[in-house]
Amino acid sequence: LPEFDQFTPQKIEKEFPLIIKKLNSDFDNIEIEFSDLIKNEKLDWDNVMKPLNRINEELRWSWGVISHLNSVKNSEELRNVYAKLLPHVINLGNKFGQSKTIYKALKTLRGQNNLDMTKNRILDKEIIDMEHSGISLNESDQEAYNTISERLGELSTKFSNNVLDATNKWHLILDNKSQIKGLPDRVLELMALSAQKHLKNEGEVDSQSGPWKLSLDIPTYTAFMSYAEDSLLREKLYKAFVSRASDGDENNSQIIEEILTLRTKQAKLLGYDSWADLSLSTKMAGKIESVEKLLEELREPSFKAAE
Repeated sequence: LPEFDQFTPQKIEKEFPLIIKKLNSDFDNIEIEFSDLIKNEKLDWDNVMKPLNRINEELRWSWGVISHLNSVKNSEELRNVYAKLLPHVINLGNKFGQSKTIYKALKTLRGQNNLDMTKNRILDKEIIDMEHSGISLNESDQEAYNTISERLGELSTKFSNNVLDATNKWHLILDNKSQIKGLPDRVLELMALSAQKHLKNEGEVDSQSGPWKLSLDIPTYTAFMSYAEDSLLREKLYKAFVSRASDGDENNSQIIEEILTLRTKQAKLLGYDSWADLSLSTKMAGKIESVEKLLEELREPSFKAAE
């Protein structure tokens, strides 16, 4: 496991650009190697997939740690570093996905017809992922695609930050035992400790006498919705949870509208009618009508159960 306590914003800002630089250099070397393999007709599974897996895994692991920390240990300083580095990650991903040399190597390997079903499935997925990354677009459309990708990354980050801020902002202090009836002791302990920290009370935490802090963090929200007997409080908590980041400084409405617009533009660049069509092109459902049919099959009995 990563030593998360070693990943400070300062260290990330200093060292992650070095990883990006190394990966760019490694990628250039891979393209040179693949060009020689294609020219000499020496492509095989190991000399194509192993270097690709290695470089993708290094990016996935290193950026994955940073993304995880930004989600679970968010701070203003880390947010700024994350936002600063994100465009470089997106650009590198687009560079991988739009490499004509890699695409040709994958297509050539897939056409050899000497691999098993699993490896062919992996190749098919890699090829379609590159096609969805704009490999087949002309230069001007690739530029438009990449610009949209960067903007979507920025909007996604803003969206997540707003949801997190709205989640952290909302709370209720409960001081009546009837309000926490049905909750397990472990949940009461968590809520009482949270209340003590919020109210800055001194002394020992009394999980049986309170007060208790009701909030929208997942451990508290899930437990309260599952076990609390106070239906009015459950309703209030639920409505607060599903309406997070829908008003005030954390309002995501305009961000959602822009994301939808940009996704549609990106899908049309790739030859699809909508983002839904693009997304479903690699999924079992296959088409929008199948999804709508399933949702309707779920909706009818759900409504009856809720009445």
